Amino acid sequence: MKNWIREVLKFLVGAGIAAFFLIITLRDRPIGVIIDDLKDVRWSYVLLAGLFLFVSHVFRTLRWQLLLEEAGNKVSFLNTLNSVLICYGVNSLTPRLGEIARCSTLYRSENVPVAKSLGTVIIERVADLFVLGMGILVIFFLEFSLLKDLIYNVFSRLSGMVGSTKLWFGIGVFLILGLIGFWILKNTRIKSKGGKVGQKVYDFADELWKSAKSVRTLKHPLRFTVYTFFLWAFLVLLTYAFFLSLKETESLSFYFAFVVFFIGGLGWVLPVPNGMGPFHYVVWQLFIAFGLPGQDGKDFAIVDNGGTLIITLFLGLIAYVLFLISPASKGKVKNSQD
Repeated sequence: MKNWIREVLKFLVGAGIAAFFLIITLRDRPIGVIIDDLKDVRWSYVLLAGLFLFVSHVFRTLRWQLLLEEAGNKVSFLNTLNSVLICYGVNSLTPRLGEIARCSTLYRSENVPVAKSLGTVIIERVADLFVLGMGILVIFFLEFSLLKDLIYNVFSRLSGMVGSTKLWFGIGVFLILGLIGFWILKNTRIKSKGGKVGQKVYDFADELWKSAKSVRTLKHPLRFTVYTFFLWAFLVLLTYAFFLSLKETESLSFYFAFVVFFIGGLGWVLPVPNGMGPFHYVVWQLFIAFGLPGQDGKDFAIVDNGGTLIITLFLGLIAYVLFLISPASKGKVKNSQD
């Protein structure tokens, strides 16, 4: 029950943050005006964006499959793809739970230990954070004069909700305690009654640690890099396709799609379902910073974020249905032995 209450509270906090930023961004845009602005959406380009999103998930699946195989688990592409799509479908509604669903469904379909698959997910997250960080740094270097005020305004609003000192102090304490706790689990065998529970906790942490360390010894770093590149390239193409779906933004350049995608990624920092709210605010401010109509930025953010949410949920639902009817979901073992 306590876990259930905790997850509900997380969802409510995320929903509250989303509502806060949506109100700030759309307070001068009545729902009727928004609907009128979106009547001329070119749905063919929205479908194209959906295709680009699906292809990016294909490359994400190939990358994860590579990591799993290098960790000693040969898995089928379809089952791995289903787990990835389910993950992002869940994350669109309840942030941070998608990774658990991803590893759990793979365990049921391919019998890969959750700790081992979660370790490979950590490797993926590190790689993605690196790409996101590099993209933001490159854009910030090229557009420093335009973006410095934008980034300051965004983070001042975020930190202003709880006070900047408290925010960063809390983040620092959380990270330090997390590292200390993980070190304890890694280096001690905590015992409970009979030692079984403590041993399971230790084994889980040990498996997670071993999988995460394997990033230093990738057997196919070039393939990993290529998959990562195309994964992110198709996500940028997704943003450009949404540009083309609106008359107000169809003339914007591919470079600006690159800028919007990476700087808009700042709106995903908070644990908000689908980045809703913060993403809209950042994109709105980004359009203004580049001398473009702020209303166009708001309309684009609604189409981009809403379209991505619907497509992600649809793909996740299809994947879950395939997972349920797949014979492999009974837990067929396909682990390879070194």
